[in-house]
Amino acid sequence: MTTRSKPAGRLALLAFAVASLALGTAGPAFGRAPERAHVQQSFEGVIDCGAFQDTYVDEETGDLTWYLDADGKLVRFVVHVSQYSTDVSSVTGLTLHERNHHTSTLDLATGQVTLDGAIVHATLPGEGVVIQDVGRLRFTVSADGTLDFTFVAGHHDALIGDQTLCDALA
Repeated sequence: MTTRSKPAGRLALLAFAVASLALGTAGPAFGRAPERAHVQQSFEGVIDCGAFQDTYVDEETGDLTWYLDADGKLVRFVVHVSQYSTDVSSVTGLTLHERNHHTSTLDLATGQVTLDGAIVHATLPGEGVVIQDVGRLRFTVSADGTLDFTFVAGHHDALIGDQTLCDALA
């Protein structure tokens, strides 16, 4: 297990797809249909919540689509993500369940990433929904890795942060 933030996992499909394209999985596209693939991956990790650890297991599937211009250069990448996650408090054993379904789009012309849908939808047994991060987020990633939001719409308890997960498990 590694210690890292869950947003890294959520954006991993995006990174995977762009990297695989750079390695040559898609050739020139002269009037051709977009390139498509399906990916399944798992992540395990630990989030340090101070007084306890959040041990999580994420299962993701993604339907990937690469859009190329007439010269075969990538102009847009879209992934439809289904993510199932279980987070467990190391002290209480309290278990948080996430069922996330969203579409991620990378626009290479603008450098912006857009997330649409149920980005984080987490429930606790007996309590119901405790985190709801749904709607649209548009951002760029700066050189130091921070997210610079350019548009936010919807209901965002988490806004792609780990502290809300820690609070729900406390």
